Amino acid sequence: SDSSKGERASALQWSLAGGIDGDETFKLGDAWTFEAEDDNALVLKTWRAIAEHDDDGPECYARPDADDTAWNEVGAGAWAYQLAAEPERPWPIPVWYRVAFEVDDIPARLCLLADGFDGDDAAVWLNGAPVLAKGVRSRVDAQMKELDLSGQVRNGCNVLAIRLLLRDPTGGLVDHIKLVGDFALKGDERGGFRIGGLHGPARARSWTELGHPYFSGRGIYSTSFTLTDDLSGRRILLEVPMHDDVLEVELNGQAAGICLWEPYIVDVTQWARPGVNQLRLRVANTPANLLNGDPRPSGLRGEPRVSIVPGVPSRSSSEKIAQAAATP
Repeated sequence: SDSSKGERASALQWSLAGGIDGDETFKLGDAWTFEAEDDNALVLKTWRAIAEHDDDGPECYARPDADDTAWNEVGAGAWAYQLAAEPERPWPIPVWYRVAFEVDDIPARLCLLADGFDGDDAAVWLNGAPVLAKGVRSRVDAQMKELDLSGQVRNGCNVLAIRLLLRDPTGGLVDHIKLVGDFALKGDERGGFRIGGLHGPARARSWTELGHPYFSGRGIYSTSFTLTDDLSGRRILLEVPMHDDVLEVELNGQAAGICLWEPYIVDVTQWARPGVNQLRLRVANTPANLLNGDPRPSGLRGEPRVSIVPGVPSRSSSEKIAQAAATP
């Protein structure tokens, strides 16, 4: 019908780069708070490794001041395949791994995600002391275990050591080393990330720029905005610049809509009110940031904006947009 064609044309117009054309449009500014609902992560991609000598005890490899200059620089993958020559000794071979990380503010919770430990008799040391906590099911994946490091981490440089008994040439730390917990990261990938505190304001930006480059999960952006008293006969549309993630909108404590893909536009007329409005944007991304160690931009990619347009829709704008996208 002509009516449905008009609705489709209107919905598609909203998805253009220029956004919504309303009587009144304003951006929500750059003053936000950000809260990660799941564990943040520090992903370590390179470390040192060496085969254990028969007469050496764990302290030779695990203590923070141990000399590891003769160790091989390696990364995720089979240990033997990263050596200049094949090991001369027979398998199985005990191998030690060492990696350092910096802590500016000790987090309340810090765990090692036991992911990609391809070997037997795995043992972990932190700052020269064995980690005695038993592995528990990870919050990330039921097939993974995590070890609590919270009681042994310290400010400054921390040294993590891992011993594995490798059965054959394919064994080793075959995935990135991942530390997870309640923290934010400081620094950058080039200069190195440091574990820091969660304090401080946020901005309407990707959470990779807010100390969460390797975060996979759900994050909440919160802010408030003010509407004029005269809202009769008008609709309130929220347009959110997003990356390729899932968006859930909550306005004044009420669930207002979910967007799975572009355009990220929600009609919030029913929940908007004159005066101050409280807005929460819950965003969920993919596991790629954590599992692949890929700081893929996630969350917001700019300031959301509110448009006030004439009329009251017969059904929600989200429904119109979904139908428009599905109509050939």
